[in-house]
Amino acid sequence: MIARFFKVRWLSVLLAGIVSGVLATLGVFLVSAVYAAALAIEGQMQLSGDLISQLAARLAPLLRPVVAVMVTIIGAAWAARRAQPGVATLHGVLVGFIVAASVFLTGSVGVEGIVGFVLTIGAGWLGGWLVERRRQR
Repeated sequence: MIARFFKVRWLSVLLAGIVSGVLATLGVFLVSAVYAAALAIEGQMQLSGDLISQLAARLAPLLRPVVAVMVTIIGAAWAARRAQPGVATLHGVLVGFIVAASVFLTGSVGVEGIVGFVLTIGAGWLGGWLVERRRQR
């Protein structure tokens, strides 16, 4: 098992994990801004930075896990694509762990935070596993 850690492309894992974590956080604000703009276009509310902040605060607990899982699958697949055979799934799990740590340790630590943490690591595993499976074909 320890020999597998020596085969990990750490730069790819760190880069994919950090970028995916940032994109997951920015995704929440982007969705909130688009939703606020849609409300302003419909004439229900006046668009302001305060409105976007309020929407982001309300939507973040729901959106953060969803966006983090989607971005983690892509980031894990990117990190695992050039990994040596047999360690692509490990690359995905490591990317998932980095994203989960960066996104969920800065957010809520309740039940939804724990569930999101586990799902994000699982999404990393899925991204790495998909790359590994594609290679075996």
